[in-house]
Amino acid sequence: MKSDIDTDATDQASANAHVTEQTMSLWKVNLIALALIPPVTILLAAPFILLWGYGPLDVTRFLRWEYLVLVVIPGVVVHEVLHGAGWALFTPNGLRSVKFGFKWQFLTPYCHCKEPLKVPHYAFGAGLPLVVLGLLPVAAAIITGSGTLMFFGLFFTWAAGGDIIALFQLARLDKNLLVSDHPEEMGFYIQADGG
Repeated sequence: MKSDIDTDATDQASANAHVTEQTMSLWKVNLIALALIPPVTILLAAPFILLWGYGPLDVTRFLRWEYLVLVVIPGVVVHEVLHGAGWALFTPNGLRSVKFGFKWQFLTPYCHCKEPLKVPHYAFGAGLPLVVLGLLPVAAAIITGSGTLMFFGLFFTWAAGGDIIALFQLARLDKNLLVSDHPEEMGFYIQADGG
């Protein structure tokens, strides 16, 4: 099944004889991401609950359509923009090396870096939404006692489940290798730095 993502990275990867593919099916990524929700929630929410109790965590106000429209949908878009901004910092052509689009079959936006990046640079862009939309709001919630920030941070930490999986995969790689987005699956091509 072909996607509408540029195949520039595929073409670059195919041109190099020392390329390996590291991918995971969307089904497996989703299963692992779902399995991560309970331990991640306990790890992040426990300090909040110990300091502030359950009182600020009124779930009913977050289960309304206004929250979905005003917070979740824009947050998903910002998530992809953060990926692109993080990767653009390390490409010679900046944002021209990043493609944004929308996968209609999954009703989700996507971001694709069209150039290979060194592992730490790719990891920076992959992890940026997790930190900015997930972990920083959780830390602010723990400090301030804001249930709103806690729910926001937890939701966008959960939403970064695929990014967390990618970060674990990247952590096992040599830092001097080049990584290119896979155009169709969750994962990437890995190649030696030619320069």
